[in-house]
Amino acid sequence: MIKKQLTTIFLSLALAATTAFQPIPISAADNLRTETKISLHDRSKKQSTKPIGYTFESKHISTSSKAKGKGATKASSVDSMTYTWDENTQTLRVSGSGKVVGNYDNRNDLAQYQNQAKKIILEKGITEIGKQAFAQFYNLSEIEFPSTLTKIGEAAFLECDKLTSATLPTSLKVLDRAAFANCSALVNVTIPSQLTTMRDYAFQRCAIKNITIPATLKTFSELAFFECYDFQKIEVASGHPSYSTRNGVLFNKNKTKLILYPVGKQAASYQIPNSVKEIGKNALNHAKVGKIVIPTSVSTIGEGAFAGATITSLNIPNSVRSAGYYICEKCTQLKTVTFGNGLTTIPYRMFYNCVSLTSVSMGNNIKKLDGLVFGYCSSLKQIKIPDSVTSLEDGCFGECSALTTINFPKNLNEIAYQTFFNCKSLTSVTFSNTLQMIGSLAFYGTKIKKVRIPASVIYVGKQAFPAEAVIEGLNGLQKIEDGSYMRMEKLPIKVTYDYKAAFDIVKRVNSERRKKGLKALTMDRRMIKGSMIRAAELAIAFSHTRPSGRSCYSVCYDSKLGYIMSGENIAAGQTSSRSVMTSWMNSDGHRANILTDRYTGIGVGAVKVNGICYWVQNFLTAAVDAAEESSYKNNTATTNIEVTKAQIGYLFSVNPINSFSLKNGTSKNISYSIYNDFVNVPLISSEMKYKVSSPSICKVSASGKITGLKAGKTSVTITPKQAPSFAKTITITVTDTSLGKVTWGKCKRSSKTVQLQWKKVSGATSYQVYRFKGKKWVRVTTTKKTSYKYKKAPKNGSYKVRAVKTSGKKKIYGAFSKVKKIK
Repeated sequence: MIKKQLTTIFLSLALAATTAFQPIPISAADNLRTETKISLHDRSKKQSTKPIGYTFESKHISTSSKAKGKGATKASSVDSMTYTWDENTQTLRVSGSGKVVGNYDNRNDLAQYQNQAKKIILEKGITEIGKQAFAQFYNLSEIEFPSTLTKIGEAAFLECDKLTSATLPTSLKVLDRAAFANCSALVNVTIPSQLTTMRDYAFQRCAIKNITIPATLKTFSELAFFECYDFQKIEVASGHPSYSTRNGVLFNKNKTKLILYPVGKQAASYQIPNSVKEIGKNALNHAKVGKIVIPTSVSTIGEGAFAGATITSLNIPNSVRSAGYYICEKCTQLKTVTFGNGLTTIPYRMFYNCVSLTSVSMGNNIKKLDGLVFGYCSSLKQIKIPDSVTSLEDGCFGECSALTTINFPKNLNEIAYQTFFNCKSLTSVTFSNTLQMIGSLAFYGTKIKKVRIPASVIYVGKQAFPAEAVIEGLNGLQKIEDGSYMRMEKLPIKVTYDYKAAFDIVKRVNSERRKKGLKALTMDRRMIKGSMIRAAELAIAFSHTRPSGRSCYSVCYDSKLGYIMSGENIAAGQTSSRSVMTSWMNSDGHRANILTDRYTGIGVGAVKVNGICYWVQNFLTAAVDAAEESSYKNNTATTNIEVTKAQIGYLFSVNPINSFSLKNGTSKNISYSIYNDFVNVPLISSEMKYKVSSPSICKVSASGKITGLKAGKTSVTITPKQAPSFAKTITITVTDTSLGKVTWGKCKRSSKTVQLQWKKVSGATSYQVYRFKGKKWVRVTTTKKTSYKYKKAPKNGSYKVRAVKTSGKKKIYGAFSKVKKIK
């Protein structure tokens, strides 16, 4: 157990060798803290696109006071408008020109009319009603709009519960987000003939039953009538350039895209027309339909297309190759699903909270089940996952409380975070031998008592199984501080250790501490050893987490005290001890570490890898074991950095090694490198193993130089000697630079003409024809054809031909044909 913990750590980063970033302080994660309450967690950012309806954000002052005075009373002018209140008729009259701010601005006192106004009259000259101008006017039942109005702003009449009708003026062009949202009694709305824009949630949860889209409407949100459960019919004005309808359902002009099925349009079944290629986002969201028949013309289903619908079954045909997120989320009556073979991924939250789902038949091309796909499918007892699947993402079967049987595909590589979280009926699992990673909390909350981990696994996350489960097969995996298990491997890099710079930094630290009246820090023997290791590790992963996934605290250890490091500063790119100290002292977080009173000792790491300098300060609060500067000399060495493959994509990445071609007899070097978030770091070529599947085609030297031997294709596998799971395989194509020898066809003489013919040579762009004249060969012609008619040819002539091809500005010649003699 770690005995000393770092409370706050910071980093600074330089992109170039001579230019440092402004140091950026970050807080270190406390990996040792145990969660007290654990629930299924959605870590994805994909949920931000999910429609959840408009939420009211009040900006005004709420008051229960009543309007004072009898008859007509002038209210405060909160904008360029004049507001007049008539107590007798409970009417608020607004006059002026331009935009009405109304009750949105908390500096006004219109809130006193909010619970009393039954009617609002907006006079001529007003062009826009601003955001939430008359939101939550709960007694409002009538509005008179001016003929000059062009825009009704966001949530302008939100939650006006008693408003039953709205005759919008013909001048209106824009209905903004949630303009009449949650006006639950609003039934009758006249959409003006000049309207161009209707945005999200414009009539959310209203009682509207039908609308007609005018020919001028250009921008229409499928969420405009979100959760309008009485909405049954959409009509489109004749001649609309973009929209059309069929049986009250909205499509694009040529009916290749289904845009919106009215939420309140009930049907036992709905057959999507055969012309449709795309089902749009949220098109049948909350539709009251028992069954949706998807034709084979459909290739795309948009986000949330059927979410909340009352369907009981769904068949996705082979033609569907693209599908958005949460397509069937909260389809609580859905029982059976059948996939065709078109999709390769079952997308994020596709069947989330489908509590009645009992049967799923997946296509044979599925490779990944995305996050929370079957989350909270509490009736799902068993499921067969096809062998094509390689990855089960975060929480994809989380809270499937009835799940008892699961088969793991033969090619499965990863079971991610919370994949089977709280599957309370799951008692046993058997993994395939291809499995590499089991995420944290993957089987937490199951009833698994015993499990065997296959030898292929390189990572088992913390609390992956119930605390009482017996876990077998962890041999070869190392337990780290947070309770997870990892297979440690080593990547070789060339490191120059600069002890002179390290001790100079200690002097500079103490100079700064003296200015504040603080005691000097002493370089500690244990700490400098760990700090030099940490500095080299930064070349692989620039992070306070080590490239092995372990905490930075773990690098400095004392046999009696345990882990002794209490703070860490890191930096990269600064070229000297002076410049890195300047960077650290210009950062509040780094400076605070340097000037902490309770520290007694320090360790400093200073290294250079591939021309980039990396710097580390580690601080100590325990008794110091002093390091003598004279005992340390600068040196360069091959250093094997401890890593785990589980951190690829998190702390660092492996640069792709691209397949390539080379000409026979030529050579090319291949390089294996790591990207540490700002520079590439090559691994030492001599510490790699190279295996060629067809050695007759190419060979590889110990330094990674590939030489072509003959034309053909072969694979080459590059493997770090101490990190076999990091092996990469590429394809090498060796091309033959020479051209084939020309072979003669039929040749003949006719009178004074000789007809020469030859066979085509692969790769040739032209041919050169020669004849023997006097004592030498003379070129007769160059032709792209495979024949030549030589007029006035001499008798008893001798001929030869060769193929030619052009490569850039260079010409390549094939061997000459045999000599052809024609009498």
